Amino acid sequence: MSIFQNEFDSDSGLTSQIRVSGWLEANIGQLNSKIHTSFDSDLSSPTDVDYVFGHEEAAIFSQMYMRDYYSKAARKSLLGQSVSSSSVAASITGMSEWTRIQEGDTIIEREPLVAGGARDTTKVGEKYTDLMDATNENIERLVAAYNIQGSAPSQVSGKDGD
Repeated sequence: MSIFQNEFDSDSGLTSQIRVSGWLEANIGQLNSKIHTSFDSDLSSPTDVDYVFGHEEAAIFSQMYMRDYYSKAARKSLLGQSVSSSSVAASITGMSEWTRIQEGDTIIEREPLVAGGARDTTKVGEKYTDLMDATNENIERLVAAYNIQGSAPSQVSGKDGD
């Protein structure tokens, strides 16, 4: 499972592989509680169970990480802090603040993503909150599907055999 590569395109300005793996190791209990498993921090399962950490579990766990990331990004943006950890001057969106670059007769211009001010930081915070809410809904759908497809019957009624 490579959240750093798939979700962040290996952009160390937004997060790091160490930060992602540290979060995953520290929060495996949340996944276990959600999907009724008992994976260890190295994503192995106890020997007395018949399940392994697969694609379904990885999808749920990566969405849980992204929900946490969006929650922190929303909080940071509302406080006027940068989401990016890069040393280059960056706006709260994680992108540099340039609006015009010129070299010779070539000019590149773009609209700034955040013009500044409390109202703009609130809008960015709201977008992160929207992403967090959408991710949370996706987690609930994934967990429901996982629990329906992967759960063993809790009771067998009728004749079990002779």
